[in-house]
Amino acid sequence: MYQFIEQIEIKVNPAYSWLQPDTDEACKREPDNATLKSLSNENSPPDDSNILPIALANEPINSIFSINVYCIVAIFRQLKPGAQMRLVRTNKRFLEVFKTYSCFEHKRFNLNQLNEMTLWEIRDLLQYAGKYMVEMRGSLPFKNRTTIMNFIRKCCPKLKKLQITNCGLKLTSFKNFIKSFSHLRTLDFTDGCLEDKHIQACQNVKNLDTLVLDGNVLITGKGKNSCLYIYFCS
Repeated sequence: MYQFIEQIEIKVNPAYSWLQPDTDEACKREPDNATLKSLSNENSPPDDSNILPIALANEPINSIFSINVYCIVAIFRQLKPGAQMRLVRTNKRFLEVFKTYSCFEHKRFNLNQLNEMTLWEIRDLLQYAGKYMVEMRGSLPFKNRTTIMNFIRKCCPKLKKLQITNCGLKLTSFKNFIKSFSHLRTLDFTDGCLEDKHIQACQNVKNLDTLVLDGNVLITGKGKNSCLYIYFCS
């Protein structure tokens, strides 16, 4: 991305929104009624009919924020993960219900769903639900793949089964990724362009007992006998 300042071309790399100064603190501040009234009238004539409802007198109203937990859970079940994240941002109560909901609904997660989500939605989902996930399967998005894998590595420490297809990783990245999962028992890297040295790296995952390597044509099998795990290679 390029911007022009006084006819000088300057290359600009946008940072992630959540890395901007004081974003979390800014989100905690709730404007008072006077501020809301001022904003609503900024481009409107001073007529009460143009004032936002939230800025009017404090009157009891019926809204979606007052529905019970069972109804909120029913709504979550009708939404895809990306839409769930957009919903929980609107209200702290929705977020707390979502965390409980994740205990049983997101224990086994399909990674293909990430293709329809923004990076921010992916980050939020893994931060809120990652600690409950014990199984992941599917393909990772190509865009921002390294960042997404770092989110998984940091937010999903209880993973026991990980099945990722079509995801080639250099040896250093592979080592850093798998060493984060001390509870991992099954690792499936089908069509991952892995080599013999990747297999050796798996020996450092103490609880791993099943390694699936279908479609990794670069594997020769050298050093296979020194491993303590079960291998399924094609």
